[in-house]
This record gives sequence, C-alpha cells and structure tokens, in this order.
Amino acid sequence: MSATFTVGQYEVTELVDGTGHLPLSAYPGADFAAYPELVDPSGFVEIRIGAYLVRGEGVTMLIDAGGGPRRLPFPAELAGNASHPPRFILDSGHLLDAMADVGVSPADIDAILLTHLHLDHVGWLMSGGSPTFPRADVYFGDADWETLVSGADPSDPARDILVTAENAGILHPYGGPDVEIAPGVRAIPSPGHTPGSHVIEIRSGGEELLFTGDLIEHPGQLENESIDFMTDMDRVTARSARAALWGRAKGRPVTIVTAHVPGPVFRRVDADGSWADATQD
Repeated sequence: MSATFTVGQYEVTELVDGTGHLPLSAYPGADFAAYPELVDPSGFVEIRIGAYLVRGEGVTMLIDAGGGPRRLPFPAELAGNASHPPRFILDSGHLLDAMADVGVSPADIDAILLTHLHLDHVGWLMSGGSPTFPRADVYFGDADWETLVSGADPSDPARDILVTAENAGILHPYGGPDVEIAPGVRAIPSPGHTPGSHVIEIRSGGEELLFTGDLIEHPGQLENESIDFMTDMDRVTARSARAALWGRAKGRPVTIVTAHVPGPVFRRVDADGSWADATQD
C-alpha cells in the first residue's frame, strides 16, 4: 500500500516505479556498521525508484517521473569482489500501475516538477516518442541542461528522453524561487548533486513539506556531513545545501521527503537532531 501524507490542502502519495542497487562505495564516508538495515543479503544497498503524486488546490502533479520501463545491467566495475552482485542497477517500469492503483491516469497529471535531470527521475516523460502525460507541463532546473543533456553521451537514455521532450514542447525552466507553480508550491535551487537540482517546497495550511530529490541519499547525512554520494557533481556545494536544509528543518514541523532513502518515507528532524517519522506526530 502506498504511503500517503497530508500537508495543508495537499495530499502526497508515494508511487513506486521499481528498485535500484548500489555498492556501499557509492556513499563515501558512510559507516554501514551503524546502518546495517540498509545493506541487503548480497552486500549492496537497495534503493527505491519512483515519484510522488501531489493532489490538491485544483491541481494534480508529479514530483519526478521515475526510471521508466527499463532494466539496466549492473556494471561490473561496481561489483568489486562480490560473488553474487545484483542483476540490475536500475529495474523499473511500474509507475503507471502505481498511479492506477490510486485512481489516477496519465491524462490526469497537470504538471511534473523535476528535482533534477538524471535518468531515474525523468524516465517516464516520453513513451514511443510522445509525452506519457499528455496534458502535463514539465518543469526543470535549466542549469542541468548543458552538462546532463547538451554535454551528455549521445547513447545516454536520459539525453534522448529530454531532447525528445524538448522537441515535444513540454519542458519549461523553473521561473525562480519566488514563482509559485501551484498555490504554495515553489522550486528552490539546491545545486550540488547536479548544477540544476531543486528542492520542491509545499507550504499549505501553516505546514511545510520539502521534496529533496537526491540532495539526501543516506540517513546518516543528517549527523555526518562528510558522507557524500558517488554522483554528486559538486560535493562541497551539496554539503552546504544539506546543512542549510538541516538548519531549516531541525525542531520544526517541516516534513522531508527524499527520492531514494528507505522508509519512513515522510520524515522530520527532531530538536535533538535525530530523524523522526512524520506520520507519528
């Protein structure tokens, strides 16, 4: 059953598209002895791939667009000496089914807000050369374009998806942190993981919720600023963005929603600097 949370006039629902697998080395600085629950029996980290459905104030939106219908083989160079590494680094394709399970069709989506332009966040934008979500405007951080699209390898599936989406006329750069995309919904620049990464903010009914994308990849990053992630393009800037996030959320009713960190899906930061399950308040 999908996890659901209410923030003011909005209902937020987790949509699972599939899973990914990563080696422990993907998290430089992390001590997995302190987080044994993150390591699967094969010695790798299984992460959630998906999106979030946001409904309220007369709009229906997606935060990110999953990995799409694809299976990417696990790279041999990441397997190390493992005798039984995962078969796939990305195994996704269930987003539309997850939407149907909560009574939503692709045609119901008004807007898609992308936290950044990596494949596992844009995978369902296009299907067979046409927009998967025919009515949706897709918003993104344009600082990602030069590196992750214009400068990407032509064989990169994310590049192909995004170029095709641009040709279809559905892509729109965020207009800045003061521009509301829907009532109380804004995109806040948070570079580091990628140049154009954004945190998506909802403020409604005196409550706050932040979709952090890949700014947070490991729960230990709350207490240990030296934990990085292998695809952070600017680790120093990413650390600064996380520090600002902790400062904003600590001891306050601010709900944090990450893209990949295992549950609880909806978290808060207590006054003592520890994680709390936001659904248990």
